[in-house]
Amino acid sequence: MGVDINRNLPSGREDADLRNSPSSQQYGGNKAFSSSEAAALRGYTLKYPFDATISYHANGSIIYYEFGNNREVNDQSKSLAYSVKGCTGYPLYGSNGVEGAGYKDWTIDELQIPSITIEIGCGSAPLDKQEIYSIFFATLMFY
Repeated sequence: MGVDINRNLPSGREDADLRNSPSSQQYGGNKAFSSSEAAALRGYTLKYPFDATISYHANGSIIYYEFGNNREVNDQSKSLAYSVKGCTGYPLYGSNGVEGAGYKDWTIDELQIPSITIEIGCGSAPLDKQEIYSIFFATLMFY
């Protein structure tokens, strides 16, 4: 249906740079949770008492770790991000200049669950199979 699922959540929609028509990127739908996938993710998240959430995306080799103004949850998210950085070497990025309406943003902002988004790889999504293998084997070296 042309909805970017990671832009189909409520937190930060008003500030996100969203497209106005269906597209594979940046179209947040006509309202939050309008896609069946985002609605299912909401239902799953609300069903279980998660201590934290981690979203995996494929573009950037960075870790996003905060959203909104809840200092305690953002500090917990940053702590989780530092732990993941220790395994990946990826740099950390706070919410300054980062778009909203994503899963991490919603779980931090509305549910007060520490959350991060890990952007693996350097190419555009979907990543080439060789790049996925490289990421997998590089991560194994940390264990």
